[in-house]
Amino acid sequence: MTDLIKNIYPFFDKAKDYREKKSYQDIIFSPGRTVQQRELNELGSFQYERLKDFVKNQFGGNKIISGTNIIGMEKERLTDKQFIHFGEAKVLYDADFYVVPAIKIEYFGEGEEKFYLERKELIITELEDSSLKDPTIGYNNYGDPGAFRIKRWMEYVRNSEDQNALLVMIMVNGKITYK
Repeated sequence: MTDLIKNIYPFFDKAKDYREKKSYQDIIFSPGRTVQQRELNELGSFQYERLKDFVKNQFGGNKIISGTNIIGMEKERLTDKQFIHFGEAKVLYDADFYVVPAIKIEYFGEGEEKFYLERKELIITELEDSSLKDPTIGYNNYGDPGAFRIKRWMEYVRNSEDQNALLVMIMVNGKITYK
């Protein structure tokens, strides 16, 4: 999965660029100056990137902590589709821990098929979650849209294009060759 693009309109979050190119580490707010929304975005990103670096150095980076067990394999009688059942997994990815629910994934049993744990991201706005509107009854900004949220999760996928996905299993012609 590719990271969300936060360094352009409407977010203008340049924290990653500033850390790499200018060695900026933090943001300091000064009295009498306006706070820009991009500065608030960058403040969060500086902290998240710092935490990601810590996790990478302390724990060796992204990894499956437990799970990914194969619970079973089945072939549906009516459709001839084949499925593999993966159990729940616990994953450390970037600066977050994820619990990945058990799932049933179709496989074809021909050629090489790889199964991964892949991180997904989505921006949530007040259109998807009305609780992101301002709750201050009696004030002018009541019901106004607030900040967006980033939702991240991990899921099992077959034949991922994501170079950062975590390999779980390889099948060749329906036989497990790597687990």
